[in-house]
Amino acid sequence: MKVLISGGSLTGLTLALALQHGGIDFLVLEKGEIGPELGASIALQPQSIRILAQLGVWKDIEEIVTGLEKERVWRVDATSGHVFEKAGQLGVIAADLGWPLIFIERRRLLRLLYSHIQDKSKVHDHTAVVSYEEDSDGIIVTTADGRSFRGDILIGADGIHSRVRAVMSERIRKENHALSKEIDQAFTSEYQALFGISRCNATSFLPDRHTVYNVSGNNYSAIVTAGQPDLMFWFLFVKTSRTSGRNIPRYTDEDAQAVIDCYGRTALGPKKTIQDLWDTRLTATLVPMEDGIVEQWSHGRVLLLGDSAHKVTINAGLGGNLALEAITHFTNSVVSLLQRNPQPTLPDLTALFSHFNRVQRPRADIVRTFSTIITRSEGQETWFLKFHARYISPWLLSDQARARPFLSFARDAPWLEFVPLPVRVGDLPVRKNGKEKTGRWMQSIANWSVVGSGAVLATATAAAISIWRRYRR
Repeated sequence: MKVLISGGSLTGLTLALALQHGGIDFLVLEKGEIGPELGASIALQPQSIRILAQLGVWKDIEEIVTGLEKERVWRVDATSGHVFEKAGQLGVIAADLGWPLIFIERRRLLRLLYSHIQDKSKVHDHTAVVSYEEDSDGIIVTTADGRSFRGDILIGADGIHSRVRAVMSERIRKENHALSKEIDQAFTSEYQALFGISRCNATSFLPDRHTVYNVSGNNYSAIVTAGQPDLMFWFLFVKTSRTSGRNIPRYTDEDAQAVIDCYGRTALGPKKTIQDLWDTRLTATLVPMEDGIVEQWSHGRVLLLGDSAHKVTINAGLGGNLALEAITHFTNSVVSLLQRNPQPTLPDLTALFSHFNRVQRPRADIVRTFSTIITRSEGQETWFLKFHARYISPWLLSDQARARPFLSFARDAPWLEFVPLPVRVGDLPVRKNGKEKTGRWMQSIANWSVVGSGAVLATATAAAISIWRRYRR
């Protein structure tokens, strides 16, 4: 079995490393360079860190990052602001699951992943996939420089603008034009995100390096935290008009400057603004925040993984972690299949892809809905979200209550079943009898509409109970 991987970013390199541990041959084809000077930071959740520990990467990351424990939420009034909510749910999550929550430079993470790949000749940079053809023996990929590579499976790990997805859609169009159209128009965008890394003395800029600072404004929000002693990771989210498919814009440096001109004076703390971070930036990029789940993830010998299959808004920091879950589900299935049948047929692969869809899609649906709720809540899109954020959440929700949905979701997360689990006190609970539970709390939140009757009823009930208890005392 040989797996061809289109894309050498987070999904592609992590998949290659997982396949390496499973004893499965692979080839990574990346159109650019490995670990380029692009992007900013990525949030890693405890369930993802456990996977990276299995792959031997966490020991390198642990030395350079800061675990997050607390959160401060600022309400913005013109060019000033003040803290209206303090929460410690991040510390509760880390203590309960046995692994921290962190931010790390995306570039550094990619280079660490690459460093753990034993045979570097299996990773080809500046090798863009342009097309593929299938035959009875496998799949043949053609690259922009005219070379061809043969394998048994092609993984589209080439991101939101996936070439593999586009070619797959062309193949499907011959059979099902409506499905092809749904694949091409799977993603929409209602927010733009300006994210960057700035060179600052983190201790002087933020009072506590273990804290995430959130800013909530009217139809915009921001996040800033210290990733390392001398680096600040920050994000600015601004609501825009809704676009979809090929109409989703690409932004320029001039567009980014226009956003700063409008929102740069937003307060992040006492006498600290987004403009301060912009002026000391090492890198900053303005992108649309795409959101969506592709209707069909596989066709023939091709499977989409990561952002090419599902993309969520980034406020909750779950998108990259969802990609790591997809990698884990896929490699677990492949290793199990090859143990039963070292030479799987196309029907075997079709069944494998179908199983992958059944276990991964429900997790993707939950993450997408939960991420959307967080994005709209932090942007305070409606009067109810504004009222809830300012007057209900700070008073009625304990750190344990805030952490409960995520803890439920994280405990159901997969790990690499063919690699020994790390020995760690208080590690993520192990599923009983190999069966996954349903993340009931996360699922309940995901089933609420953003301003729907469920959320209103839950808030009103909680408020009534609180008042009744106080009256009785």
